[in-house]
Amino acid sequence: MCYDNKSKIIIIFVHKSLNLINEMKILFSIIISTFVLIGCSTDNNKLNSTKLQSLVLSAIKGDQNANQQLSGLIDKKHFKRLDFNQISIDSSYMSRKYYYSVLLEYPEPALNLFAIYDEYQRFYLLDKSLNGNITVEWAQQQAKNFCFVQERFLTKDVLSIERLSIYLVEDTTAELIFRDLSRLVKDKDTVSHSVINISDDKIVTRIKSKTYSNINNRTDIFYFDKASNEYVSKTDLFKDFVKQEVRDFRWIPIKPQLVSTIFNKGKIITGEGYQISLDESWTKNTEHLQTKYLTTGLSGDSYWQESFGASFSILEIPVNKRAEDYCNYKFGEPTVGKYRMKYTQLRRIGNNVFQIFEHFCDKGRFILVFECKISSYELNKKLFDDIINSFFIECS
Repeated sequence: MCYDNKSKIIIIFVHKSLNLINEMKILFSIIISTFVLIGCSTDNNKLNSTKLQSLVLSAIKGDQNANQQLSGLIDKKHFKRLDFNQISIDSSYMSRKYYYSVLLEYPEPALNLFAIYDEYQRFYLLDKSLNGNITVEWAQQQAKNFCFVQERFLTKDVLSIERLSIYLVEDTTAELIFRDLSRLVKDKDTVSHSVINISDDKIVTRIKSKTYSNINNRTDIFYFDKASNEYVSKTDLFKDFVKQEVRDFRWIPIKPQLVSTIFNKGKIITGEGYQISLDESWTKNTEHLQTKYLTTGLSGDSYWQESFGASFSILEIPVNKRAEDYCNYKFGEPTVGKYRMKYTQLRRIGNNVFQIFEHFCDKGRFILVFECKISSYELNKKLFDDIINSFFIECS
């Protein structure tokens, strides 16, 4: 029988007539009983899957005490929201301790929550950035505890994309160490991107495809970056491949917000016939006249970020015209598909760099002009590349 965890005082009476052996037997029995009581009480207070799910449900229904036990996992926007897709509790046992993951998935991705606790209700991690249909799996490799989370986006008959996040869970901490695209299904053709080895200094991945021989069986290496505490690839082969496939596919009306979620961290900005992902620090000018890099001036929208000294000019041109009709710079070969794109090399003039892109399809043509200070470009190249890759025009 187990009792509650209240303080216990044990008083020992020893009769004078008892000999030493009997006294020792009594003391030994009492000590063993005490440890049993303490052990039972501790086990009752430990977290398990059933108790954790009950606490989450109670917190959603408005139970503040339950939410306090979860370290405030549930906020006001979740109260009374019982229309979730799933509450999933998964566990892993390592180093004589249980770890638990909580996945709360809603039809509205902004409400999704992923958290990690241990059996003593220690709160390790909260991630609010997951989207799509989500699955969780724990794994142990090289005496380390990992949690793998898979997201599925853009599920249609013709296109599906998945993303993998890996969390390293240690004795007192948990953190996201890797996030990259893991699967593309397009026209029933599947391309997979799998993790084949994890070590302290690198993660090795392999791409598999029966259709795309140019990328099949290629490996990529993500090296551990101490500054960001994440594994990062210099090439990110699979993400670049998927970006191009999605760009060629944009004539089909897929959700642009999810495209931005997968590839970028900015906010979707919609203009007349185009979309781009930028955060709130960019200032929009709807009456911009671009003449600096064009032989013929064009009016359109521009976005300026003062601290970067960077701008993007978005200029619509007639469908029967080409970017070469408005500038003297040489463009590379256009991409293949119904949605097409071509661009110049990155060029330097004075203290600035610039590059010109043309996006076009049967229903529209746009010129995108990027300009930035050299010093800022070198420090923020990945950010600018992500913004450039987020731009596309409406062709549906």
